[in-house]
Amino acid sequence: MTEGVHKILGTARASFWWSTWIGSSPLRSRFPLLYKLSARKHRYVADALQNHRWVLDLRRAPAQAIKADFLLLWRELSGRGASLIAGQDDSILWLLSPDGVYSAKSAYNLQMEGRQLSVMPNLVWEAWAPAKCKMFAWLLLQNRLWCVDRLMMREWPNCYFCPMCLRHLETAKHMFLDCPFARLLWAAIAAWPHCDGLAPRAWSMHASHLDAWEAMISASDNDSKDGVRSLIILVAWELWKERNNRVFKDKPSSLRRLVQLVRDKAQSWAFVGAKKLKRLIWEPP
Repeated sequence: MTEGVHKILGTARASFWWSTWIGSSPLRSRFPLLYKLSARKHRYVADALQNHRWVLDLRRAPAQAIKADFLLLWRELSGRGASLIAGQDDSILWLLSPDGVYSAKSAYNLQMEGRQLSVMPNLVWEAWAPAKCKMFAWLLLQNRLWCVDRLMMREWPNCYFCPMCLRHLETAKHMFLDCPFARLLWAAIAAWPHCDGLAPRAWSMHASHLDAWEAMISASDNDSKDGVRSLIILVAWELWKERNNRVFKDKPSSLRRLVQLVRDKAQSWAFVGAKKLKRLIWEPP
């Protein structure tokens, strides 16, 4: 029995205090004082409503203490117009299904109510890239890479400055979007065929990673979007590797060398499965 069912069936199965047979939650949680002072806490609905036995269970409770809750419950039970049908079993109706029968799909939809659709499938998971690169991109878009700003918050050793420009505090946003070296790399890749959308002018200086990546994809033509998704992840991945080479190995690469690395890796990705990358790769004259 559930909210909206006005006929209370006779055979005892639903608990008066414990079952959600009226309203949106059990009576014991909505009227905890009445439940605590009730002499019979395990009556079934049919038994409790018969001759108002639930009222008799409260006869030893102090009247002034329970007056307000008692009146609320009395009015709710009276307002439902509940009646008993002798000789019939209690029934349970699942209000989220049209036929009143529980289904896993309806329960799943209830849990997903109010959810916001994630952009990760479109930007990361549906793009062609090695699994480790997708995981890296997922962490980057959530600002979970161990850049200096996050190291400083934990008072861990750090070099403070961005290893590429040596001018500003290293944050994920700076390293991949705002750093002059990174912007030169994006501009160089944007000169490739059908890659105009990767130019730094495509995103605002105050754009987040999500905003910048979405702007790059939106600025690309429809036939190139899938390849651009893969290329964005690749460029970010090579920037991260260049950063680590400079920090841990003290081996910086020139911009020209890094562009060549991106091109070579893009060719490898296109050969093993990223077919949409083929039309984007710049071929030297």
